[in-house]
Amino acid sequence: KLYKTIAHVRGHRRVHSDERPYPCPECGKRYKTKNAQQVHFRTHLEEKPHVCQ
Repeated sequence: KLYKTIAHVRGHRRVHSDERPYPCPECGKRYKTKNAQQVHFRTHLEEKPHVCQ
């Protein structure tokens, strides 16, 4: 696969590796991309008004 920038190549390499350089500051779970870490982190912030019955 071809990429326009070296940054995109480096990001794509994580798809094929176990590298997870982005930890959640709340629980420590690690992610391959900053975006995935940010999406996860919001789960710690959002209200959860629904209770299992």
